[in-house]
Amino acid sequence: MSRYLTLSALAVLFLFPLVWSGYVSLEEPSNYLEMARFGEGIDTYATNSLLVAVMTVGGTLIVSALGGYGFARFDFPGKNLLFLATLAILMVPYATILIPLYVLLGYLGLQNSLVGLSLVFVMFQLPFALFMMRNAFEALPRELEEAALVDGCGTFRAFWRILLHAVRPALITVGLFAFLASWNDFFAPPHPAQRRIVLHAAGGRGQHDAALVRRDRLRHAPGRSHGHGLPLPHPLHRSAAPLRARIHVRSSAWLIPSCPHRVSCPPLGLDSVRVLPGFWGDRIVLNNEVTIAHCQEWEEREGWIGNFRGERPRRGREFSDSEIYKLLEAMAWADHPGLPALAEVVAQAQEGDGYLNTRWSGSRYTDFEWGHELYCYGHLIQAGVARLRMHGEDQLTQVVTRAADHVCRRFMDTDETCGHPVIEMALVELYRATGTERYLEMARRFVERRGLPALADIPFGRGYYQDDLPVRQAQVFRGHVVRALYLASGVVDVAVETGDQELLKAVESQWERTVARRTYLTGGMGSRHADESYGEDWELPPDRAYNETCASIASIMLSHRLLLATGDARYADLAERTMYNMLATGVALDGKSFFYVNPLQVRVPATPLDGVNHAAEGGLRSPWFDVSCCPNNIARTLASLPAYVAAARDGGVLIHHLTPAEIRSGRLALRVETGYPWQGSVSVRVLEDGEGRIGLRVPAWATDATLAHVPVSSPDAPLPDGPLIRPVNPGYAYVEGPWRAGDEIRLELPMRPRWTVPDRRIDALRGSAAVERGPLVYCAESVADEPPLAGVTALVDPPVEHETDGVVELEVGARLASGGNGSWPYGAARPPEEGAGVRLRLVPYHRWGNRGPATMRVWLPTI
Repeated sequence: MSRYLTLSALAVLFLFPLVWSGYVSLEEPSNYLEMARFGEGIDTYATNSLLVAVMTVGGTLIVSALGGYGFARFDFPGKNLLFLATLAILMVPYATILIPLYVLLGYLGLQNSLVGLSLVFVMFQLPFALFMMRNAFEALPRELEEAALVDGCGTFRAFWRILLHAVRPALITVGLFAFLASWNDFFAPPHPAQRRIVLHAAGGRGQHDAALVRRDRLRHAPGRSHGHGLPLPHPLHRSAAPLRARIHVRSSAWLIPSCPHRVSCPPLGLDSVRVLPGFWGDRIVLNNEVTIAHCQEWEEREGWIGNFRGERPRRGREFSDSEIYKLLEAMAWADHPGLPALAEVVAQAQEGDGYLNTRWSGSRYTDFEWGHELYCYGHLIQAGVARLRMHGEDQLTQVVTRAADHVCRRFMDTDETCGHPVIEMALVELYRATGTERYLEMARRFVERRGLPALADIPFGRGYYQDDLPVRQAQVFRGHVVRALYLASGVVDVAVETGDQELLKAVESQWERTVARRTYLTGGMGSRHADESYGEDWELPPDRAYNETCASIASIMLSHRLLLATGDARYADLAERTMYNMLATGVALDGKSFFYVNPLQVRVPATPLDGVNHAAEGGLRSPWFDVSCCPNNIARTLASLPAYVAAARDGGVLIHHLTPAEIRSGRLALRVETGYPWQGSVSVRVLEDGEGRIGLRVPAWATDATLAHVPVSSPDAPLPDGPLIRPVNPGYAYVEGPWRAGDEIRLELPMRPRWTVPDRRIDALRGSAAVERGPLVYCAESVADEPPLAGVTALVDPPVEHETDGVVELEVGARLASGGNGSWPYGAARPPEEGAGVRLRLVPYHRWGNRGPATMRVWLPTI
């Protein structure tokens, strides 16, 4: 009896850790059902586990057998030293070399792949396996091989047919250890699309906490807000959770609005890029110090924040909750001290099951076409992701997680979606931040549902909210512009994370046609006021251009995602055009008033407005709107703008946007100095010795650019007579390392003003031209409409430059026709009037409207 009691006790001792691990990691048995319902792909994980185990065992056996035989039978210089060095790997902690190994796999293009993961496991099994196989071969008498050779057997045949059979016990031992090590490993899970069954079962509901462990490791990086390299203020209790953590080699990719895993150009985050004073640096400071506070003041004044306190009657539109969430996101990126208090107000309104909406509580999900409930969740989630990445877990991130889980429970198995996209890219980003795969799956399902159709028809047609065609079948962006671009951004995110190249190509094709036929010179999109939508191809009237500021921000988001996914400079070109001529235009120079729409011609000077603008239109910026999506969108975009500047690529740095900045990535530390966009000289100075290729984007308009590499002089390497200057074409221009502190790259861009003419198929613009200089579009601005711009005909001569306080304005000749006195504006053809000669002052489009009521036009008649 005592024998059986002893055996039973030992069985309990060995089985208890397995039972406890399963219980703790999944918290309760119902979570197995929840995992299956969320479609987390157990069959895929099982297949991945089998493939990784087979490749690991096979690779370990082949390499160790050949290597062990070589160490046992061959003599060569340094053999014993090499063998001891190999064995020394056993004394190195697993985690110490895991990250460098993943960096190496990145150079080989094997990161986040089953093959790459198998190579990691083979590498860690090799020291033990070589030790086993060398001893096994050394135990065999050499006479065995010699007899085989005498009988006419070759060396390889003797090895294959005789020796391997003789060391089968060692092979089986090595194979078993390799199998168990790869199958049961918890520390090195790849990208979730390649995750294995053990990790899936072990992580379960703990996966959010796993991301927090990963995030808090990154908080120790130098320069992080609130991290300072100190221990965490609170422990994480769930032991199984860390087993789901993915390896993120670069913490810089963490502090960024969009952090894709598998892209051509991994982005550099806010801790790697510091934008210095200059065109964008000054605006970022103004935004963080003035615009964010301005938005919060108006949202409090209008009662939108009070909605979360339960104040009645509720105030604001059905989607006004989203404005508070955008403000929270801006605060998160700017590390604004007012965030915790505002987040606490929001948290008070969340219901027990995670639902959060101040308009629809009590009548949930009764209007998917216009209710905006999921849209509001999208902006809430984006705010939470920003907070998680910049600060860590707190009350806001907990609110966001509960809301996202509520969305998954409610919508995973339905065919419903929201009339206003944004939830798609928000869920993907939350998945990237936490590793919770159901968020990615939920986003994928929302994308695939649209266009089946999933929403009711409306007077604008289903195309208004992109529900007329499945995403894969659409040929061009259409309908409401912000909706279309937010959806496309989410589609790119889903495509990148799932490896769906067909889906990515569909968006690329739609982007190409939209840019070629439905985009304004400023980068703005949207030519119809009635439904804030795209017009047909070539329908681009300047005076009726809608060009919503939010649409321009959505366009920047989409272009940036496509740039990261493909590395194609044309996406950065459009993003730059839109940033300088739309984003910068949307906010006044004092940071306290905003454009909602951005026409390219204003015929009548506007009336100044100090309060709320109840219409989207207007020839002057307004301090606030009934629908104030644009001010908050501007605030969150400018707060996160450093994350758009540069990326890591091929062990070096790729600079997308030319602005004064300090950039650190890998073994490179750079300082960019430039007066761009007013001046064309860009200097990239190396701050520390390092290695890696440096790439600078040469804009599409810069057809005569040059690049010079100026190495620092030293006694051993004196500076040559002059720097080697070479012409560079639009796209990315590269200079190879290694680098010494003080080395410099100089890019010279031609900043001559240039006349631009429209495609003749744009009927509204025939016979006109516009002036550009560098990335800037210029316009004629006439304060109080003097001279009257309606009668101006421009002379297409080289514009004259005038610089005032660092701002370049232009002057062109023009003729001013006298106004007609007839009672009918049509008549017989006759030669045009000569008119009086005038000098027309042109200002950068982004600066117009800052000097009071004025008329304005970008496209100037030339005939």
